[in-house]
Amino acid sequence: EMFEMADTSGDGVISKQEFDYYMKRNTKHSKEMIHDAFRMIDRDGDGEITMEEVRKAFLQKRREVNGKSGLGGGEEDELLMCSRDADALFERADTSGDGYLSKMEFELHMKRNTKHSDIAIRELFSMMDVDNDGFITRDEVRRVFLRQKKESGGNGAGIEGGEKMSMGEL
Repeated sequence: EMFEMADTSGDGVISKQEFDYYMKRNTKHSKEMIHDAFRMIDRDGDGEITMEEVRKAFLQKRREVNGKSGLGGGEEDELLMCSRDADALFERADTSGDGYLSKMEFELHMKRNTKHSDIAIRELFSMMDVDNDGFITRDEVRRVFLRQKKESGGNGAGIEGGEKMSMGEL
């Protein structure tokens, strides 16, 4: 959610100016701290922050906070892959490009890409629409992917791995 709010131009990256503006409005950090945070997140130094760079910075910070006994490299890679898979599903299904999956967008995507019954698709939508607002957000999709990954012990094919999914895989 922060990424979408900070990316005021909607081009899929956060510029230095967008980052500064967002941080000044939403935090009480000093200019130096904001500048340092941008440099830390912008790993390739191109002056723009991608969603991938935000994910990596978040996971790095989480690992530092949890100490070395926190996430290991393999677990971190699994979380990144799971998050990427969820984002890929979201991008393909969000045909309107508004950042939300309507019930219609979700149903159309699932009917085209899975063998699920209409009832199963409606139940899946209800399960993913955690806040019951009639839309699925990117975060809601990520949560379902992560939950599926944990429940399958990391062995599941995922929701869309080039294969048709089953309700059991969720």
